[in-house]
Amino acid sequence: MSMAELVHELRQPLSGIAGLSQLLSADPRSKDAPGWAHEILNQTARMEQLLERMRRFIRSPDASGAGSVDAARAVKEAVALFPKLPPGVELRLEVASGLPKVRGESGPLVQVLTNLIGNARDATEPNPGTILV
Repeated sequence: MSMAELVHELRQPLSGIAGLSQLLSADPRSKDAPGWAHEILNQTARMEQLLERMRRFIRSPDASGAGSVDAARAVKEAVALFPKLPPGVELRLEVASGLPKVRGESGPLVQVLTNLIGNARDATEPNPGTILV
């Protein structure tokens, strides 16, 4: 993993934490505040996982944390990072039930999905549209 990739990997959950914290600060009594706080905790845990992966890699570049990943859960985690979108932009989640688990690591999968959703959001602005995940 290059230094640029490392910075990018850490910046994604940090951006989510910052955005959700801003929403929470602006409207702490919102009915959505508990969900925002929960997602901040999730993204903090995600950063801790990234740091642990980095620690393992530094110790042994061949060490792999691959396992069985719930793809549907990863998609839902990524979508949760986008609670507010520009006016006219809708994010719609359609996850089939009973999806099989995939081999890999949850953190990088959520990262890729977050990047794709963010890119779709950026490409949609300023025009209205729907991002279907």
